[in-house]
Amino acid sequence: MIQSIKSPKTEEIHQIVDEVSKVVPRNIDIHLFGLARLEAMRKFSDLGITSVDSASHLRRAWLGAKDNYWTVDGETYAAIRIPQPTKAQIGAIPGISDLEQNCLSRVREYDQGKVSLEMVLDELEKYDSLVMGDRKSMRKYYERTLLSKPWKKCPCDICKKDGVEVIIFRGNNRNRRRGFHNTFVFYQSLKRLLKDESFFFSKSHRNFERQLKSESSLLF
Repeated sequence: MIQSIKSPKTEEIHQIVDEVSKVVPRNIDIHLFGLARLEAMRKFSDLGITSVDSASHLRRAWLGAKDNYWTVDGETYAAIRIPQPTKAQIGAIPGISDLEQNCLSRVREYDQGKVSLEMVLDELEKYDSLVMGDRKSMRKYYERTLLSKPWKKCPCDICKKDGVEVIIFRGNNRNRRRGFHNTFVFYQSLKRLLKDESFFFSKSHRNFERQLKSESSLLF
């Protein structure tokens, strides 16, 4: 297993793996820990990597501001942040809990076609300015998310079941569900990559060679 490579460029990873693969026996699998980069998979396979993993697609659901929700066609969207107000905010800002609930209601009503986009964005911006202070406005990113409604097009079970709730950034359970959605998207992208037969055999050549040897020994 290769790990503890801190945020290197993909080309640097290639160089490290290339050197490692020269000294690791062919009958030993090489696993890349935390480095599942789709754009590098073919190169990894050519260098003898047999497995990879990464939690970046899961964590992206709650890290960053503009790409919390991934889609199978490669687009990313900002999740709609409607955090619960703190006790201090509830005590200091009259009506903030009502504004919070208004935001949740407007997003759900927009999903159902009952209110306009501008109404939702106005509510979100008002609430955001109170709970997030001087943070840069997210209005244009929310507008893009709400216009596209990516959750309606997603084939994953989470989006089918929870709908617009998946796009709302609020609480650990919601954010984890969006992370599981992102994991599904990553897996679908990986499956498309593996449909290339030449890549499939290249990726698994270490196991493939051992399987051939095993089957050959059974014939004699």
